[in-house]
Amino acid sequence: NCRLWPSTRFLRVTCNVIQPSCKQQSCTIGQCRMRKRSVARTSSGRSDAASPRTQPTNERCMSVSKPELVVFLVAVAVYLNSVTGHLVFDDLPAIQDNPDVRLSSSWKAIFSNDFWGNSLSDPMSHKSYRPLTVLTFRFNYMFHGLHPHGFHIVNILLHSVATILFMRVCCAVSNRRTALVAGLVFAVHPIHTEAVASVVGRAEPLSAIFYCLAILAYSSGHPPLTTTTISQHPTGKVQHHISWLSLFGTMLMALCSMLSKEQGVTCLAVCCAYDIMVFCRLDSMTLLSSLIRQRHFKSRWAKCLLMRSSFLILATVLLLIGRVWLLAGGGATSFTQSDNPALFESSWLTRTLTYSYLPAFCSWLLLCPTHLCFDWSMDSIPRLHHLSEQRNAGTVLLGVTILLLLVYAFVHWPAAGQAASPASRNMTAAATDDDNDSNGDEQSTELSSKRAAAIGLVLLIVPYLPASNLFFPVGFVIAERTLYLPSMGFSLLVAVGYCKVMSCLTAMATSLSAPGTTTEEDKIETVVSGKFVFRLPLKKSAQPSRRRLLWYSGLCCLSAVLACKTISRNAEWHDMMSLCISGVKVNPGNAKIHFSVGNELAQQGQRSCEMHFREAIRLRPNYTAAWINFGLVILNMDRAEEAEQAYQKALSINPNSGNAHTNYGHLCFLQSRWDEALLHYRAALLQQPGNPKLMHNAGLCCKEMKNFTCATEYWQGCVKLYPSYEESWLELGSLLARDTSGKHGTGASLWSHGKRAKRAEEALRAGLSRKPTEVNAWVTLIQLLLENGHVEDAELAARAGLSAVPSSSPLRYWLGKIMENRHLTPEAVKHYEAALHLDRKNNLARVALNNLIHMAKGNG
Repeated sequence: NCRLWPSTRFLRVTCNVIQPSCKQQSCTIGQCRMRKRSVARTSSGRSDAASPRTQPTNERCMSVSKPELVVFLVAVAVYLNSVTGHLVFDDLPAIQDNPDVRLSSSWKAIFSNDFWGNSLSDPMSHKSYRPLTVLTFRFNYMFHGLHPHGFHIVNILLHSVATILFMRVCCAVSNRRTALVAGLVFAVHPIHTEAVASVVGRAEPLSAIFYCLAILAYSSGHPPLTTTTISQHPTGKVQHHISWLSLFGTMLMALCSMLSKEQGVTCLAVCCAYDIMVFCRLDSMTLLSSLIRQRHFKSRWAKCLLMRSSFLILATVLLLIGRVWLLAGGGATSFTQSDNPALFESSWLTRTLTYSYLPAFCSWLLLCPTHLCFDWSMDSIPRLHHLSEQRNAGTVLLGVTILLLLVYAFVHWPAAGQAASPASRNMTAAATDDDNDSNGDEQSTELSSKRAAAIGLVLLIVPYLPASNLFFPVGFVIAERTLYLPSMGFSLLVAVGYCKVMSCLTAMATSLSAPGTTTEEDKIETVVSGKFVFRLPLKKSAQPSRRRLLWYSGLCCLSAVLACKTISRNAEWHDMMSLCISGVKVNPGNAKIHFSVGNELAQQGQRSCEMHFREAIRLRPNYTAAWINFGLVILNMDRAEEAEQAYQKALSINPNSGNAHTNYGHLCFLQSRWDEALLHYRAALLQQPGNPKLMHNAGLCCKEMKNFTCATEYWQGCVKLYPSYEESWLELGSLLARDTSGKHGTGASLWSHGKRAKRAEEALRAGLSRKPTEVNAWVTLIQLLLENGHVEDAELAARAGLSAVPSSSPLRYWLGKIMENRHLTPEAVKHYEAALHLDRKNNLARVALNNLIHMAKGNG
């Protein structure tokens, strides 16, 4: 019988060398092994239909294996403590303040605005177009509003699904053990906390899901080759074809991935690499030989490969053209120096050295995620100005490491004593891929590891390129959430390395288990048959359980270390205060983090916020926002002179700062410096046109300056743009209720009549409908109606005011006054007494009551 022993090293031979009676003279030992295992399983009561390899493709895609289920549960478990987290940092502008998330906005607006709810044509837009992600936010809002728990639960589920799909991608390029290690590392890696624990990071796992689906769609139509699919090929006999259904499915998934996060379009490049390295099994030497000799270009496999690659390139170009077309007309994205300082460096050498160092820094975060921070902007990573700086060694080290990995993954080195035949290389690899559970041939296992390492490098580098600043600038230096997709490649590389290390350790453990004795692998029987020499083991290894124990123990330890860091990092993302404190510990030189800590402490009313604002100013003296908030804090401490100096400093740094002019205007308003306040409000309105608060305050300044026409214009403009702004309605109504024309003499204040009185009544009623507790507005309305002879309307207004504010003494007085005008003396007396009962200092009610009493006595 043909048998394949677990630890032997076979050459490519035919079965008739061992067993001449075998009818299939051309089958390999690996194929005979598969037939032997199939017969054994059938004879033991397990049908071939029950085997995962014989199930239909759609059933295998829908089913979830036990390792996948375990990894799914692990991914859920490590992020469970993030469910109770709040909306923090970028969650506030992207969800809480985003009009596209709320149901009041149209569904079409999601596809015409950017990720933050701004129009793509807006010059201030970041041009981040992610409608599918915003759509998921809106679905969350439909079910539970802005409650954060539902948002976090969806994030955890998306991350867990992305992990399962990533494991299936690993199975398509390697064996199941490598996929298990890669899946566990990806599930628990701490670098993912920003993408999962932060709600706004949902774009990363959602894009990753479609990213993996695109690769799986491509691999379903172009699966890894086995010895059962053989045709002419430079690296062996392999059948090549084009699956148009899988190609269009890949393009659709790539589109969805790009609509979730921009870097999702890079999945098409990964599919191209999969085609060359996994489906076609072309290593660099074979591909280079084909390009130089040009002898395979007319064969069918080369034509099919060229057509598939052309389709992927064309799809990439079409998707990029579509995105550029969507962004047309909005102008270029503008970045600030605080977001990306190296971008504003005039020295080409500084920009090159800094941007070259950033990939090394990101690689260190993936390799040793002990110091994670939610913000790496400003001077968190100092720029490199000279070649002699020590940090350049990290860039060189990363380059050397990538070069060595490229040599290992893409350059094929034949085993010693074996012909470097491409055909033999492919057939041994195919034999091993037919059975991923077996140890297989040593050389074919090495080739499988090389292919997995090659795909891992592609997954590590290609998704990172759009956020690397190497080809075009982006609005950040480093963002941990952008490492979500590249961490797939990192996890696959770690899995390949882990499997190789554990293989070496188990081999060492086996050789050291009984010193001086012969191990199981040394017990070899040599069989000579013709020109072939076979080394066959006498019996199976006696230590498989120990090897498995060592293998799984190491995997559990690695996963536990990463999971503990992830769980602790989730706790830091619970609320903004804990997040800022953790940021200060990791990145104390970041002025923006100190600024955020100061804001949080200021909202809590703690005076220690001043210390963090001062530290932010010390680290970055031209930090305009820090000067503004520092001035606001010390103004609330009754230190107006220092606050004014802070605002002047902010305006000297940025004369066009709308916030600085706004706060300076408030300071002047509090000090009754109406002309200066109006000047700053107008300057702020140039930067923030249509701001209702600024328009309202500017109207108040004009009113105090007796410029009633200007005040009316500001308030009318405010209510026209924002009909729900009740303060402007009430001020406008109060101003229109009085005749301010000055025709009746200086200082006269007479009530309006005619059309002006009608406009005043409408404005007052509009304001009171939105703010019915404003007593002064009710009194003004009652007086206006009485002066214009509408007594019944005045009574209704008084009673409506009392229903809204039952404890109002002035409203009781005016209702009594109305009753007195209608000669209902008992009712008037009752309301006057009620007004005095509510407020003993209401002299109007006291005088009116005394007059009624005297009149009653006189009549008596």
